[in-house]
Amino acid sequence: MGEIVIVGSGASFIGSGLGEKIDSFENVLRFGGSEKYLEQHKSDVGIKTTHLFYSLNPLWLLEFNKRINSNLHFYKNLKVTFVSGPKIKNLKRDKRRRRVVAESRRILDIHGIDHEMVENVGVMKNETLIPERMRVAHPTSGLVSIILCSAEYDNVYLCGFDALCVPPEKTITKAAHFFPIEHKHDRNLTMIHNINQEAKIIRHMMQTKNNIHILER
Repeated sequence: MGEIVIVGSGASFIGSGLGEKIDSFENVLRFGGSEKYLEQHKSDVGIKTTHLFYSLNPLWLLEFNKRINSNLHFYKNLKVTFVSGPKIKNLKRDKRRRRVVAESRRILDIHGIDHEMVENVGVMKNETLIPERMRVAHPTSGLVSIILCSAEYDNVYLCGFDALCVPPEKTITKAAHFFPIEHKHDRNLTMIHNINQEAKIIRHMMQTKNNIHILER
């Protein structure tokens, strides 16, 4: 089904000059929150967007809901995918998240914007090429998107994934974005997700599936 470029949000983008090459793809997938800063960094990250993946962080989704109403022309023709994780044990927080997600989906329905919901652990379990010993407890939206797209597209190109920008024997200890991190939750990503292990998973998939590539300048 053609090609897609998956545009991560890593700080490794800064100074990359990949913007024009990214925008040349017919299908461009980005992650929620980054769209607010595309114009500011368009020479490095581009501005074209056809797919948007959002984790169910209520703070992000509240901003997302506001941006849809104020910037509808950007979102109108996108396919939005919400990536859910394990159920929150705190009932109050879980109720709040479900309420915010329901509002997001209601707004998308009103404007006729295509959207779906996927469950992160379920997506990883369905990828038989990932050995059980390599799997992570809380897959990121990035890993989920790579798994799904590698099954749907002939070729998948990756950029902006910081853990893939260092040698395999090295690790990164801090998640950094090309845009300002606005919420405390985002600063603790390395505590929630094992991004170094995910880099190993992605490299394994690149070797076994042969349709996942790093986007070169």
